[in-house]
Amino acid sequence: MDVDNCWHMSIDRFWILIARKLSGESSTEEVRELEELLRLHPELHFSVEIITNLWNQKAKKNEKQLEDLYASHVERMQNIGIPLQHEENKDEAELPYLLHGSRKNLHVLKLAIAASIIIILTAGTFIFFKTRRSSLPSDNDAVLAVSTKYGSRTNIQLPDGSKVWLNSGSKITYDKQFGKEIREVVLSGEAFFDVVKDPAKPFIIHTASMDIKVLGTQFNVKSYANDKQAEASLIHGSIEVMLKKRGFQKIVLKPNEKIVVMNERLMKDTSSIIRGNNLAEPIIAVQKLNYQTADSSVIETSWLNNQLIFRDESFEEIAVSMERWYGISIRFQDTSYRSMRFTGIITSETIEQALEALQITTSFHFTIRNNTIIITK
Repeated sequence: MDVDNCWHMSIDRFWILIARKLSGESSTEEVRELEELLRLHPELHFSVEIITNLWNQKAKKNEKQLEDLYASHVERMQNIGIPLQHEENKDEAELPYLLHGSRKNLHVLKLAIAASIIIILTAGTFIFFKTRRSSLPSDNDAVLAVSTKYGSRTNIQLPDGSKVWLNSGSKITYDKQFGKEIREVVLSGEAFFDVVKDPAKPFIIHTASMDIKVLGTQFNVKSYANDKQAEASLIHGSIEVMLKKRGFQKIVLKPNEKIVVMNERLMKDTSSIIRGNNLAEPIIAVQKLNYQTADSSVIETSWLNNQLIFRDESFEEIAVSMERWYGISIRFQDTSYRSMRFTGIITSETIEQALEALQITTSFHFTIRNNTIIITK
């Protein structure tokens, strides 16, 4: 199958998946499939934002109004050359967006309307991006990636002049056409961004749990796959965060604020968004940044100054940070030590010195075997 056909099939599937999501019909697998399509085709995020806003803001209509609106959309689709079967004698199984239930069912009509609106809104962008895609290099050449191993950090300058600092175990990818029409990157891990201002081309960072849109500012993003939480911390300016697990709900951060998104795979709490500091681990929270009392530096970006700071964190969480910091593995032979909590700062200490400092407050032993540290009684 050629690239053009694959692209066409992806767009068709995207319309169906976003329509099901808006109407509340999506399964967990379909939500994941939609997220993967958006990761592969970041240009579709614009259409998602438009249709989500439209869907959330539209007034409630009765069933007759919905039927009339659906018929109007079908007519408009036909006028721009996008056919949709809708004759009364068609079997439901043949209708691409009426997935189950009667055509007269209000819920199904809402789903059909969502799909038809999306098709109309994306018809122009589909043609544009299809043309743009055909002019890109082959898939093997179209994406650039910069990554760091555990125990190392690096920095890069993007084609638009924006600067990115990558922490240990991180990866950033972006299209070779970055900056010509859009400015988008995909991040796994942690990075500090100093984005060049360009109001005509918003800068967008895609992570597993959220998308971050800025015009030009400084901020830190932490999104490791196996961490308990992801964070976006704003230093200057303003950033707009879109939460993937909440229908791309938007939250605008102000300077000195950060958003914390708990890894729902590891959490059972279903709390809503909360602003404040006295939190019992909600799924999503907006908090103030943390500062060191000694020099008033921001703890969330302390890694840029070669400092690993932890405040009342469990030994298990600290061990994960140490693994990235030193490029080693830590294993708990005695699991009771996982929940022990510590506060401290690591700068130029070796891993042995860091662990010995922790031993001052908690009695444990450790042994080093090759590149692995074993924690014992």
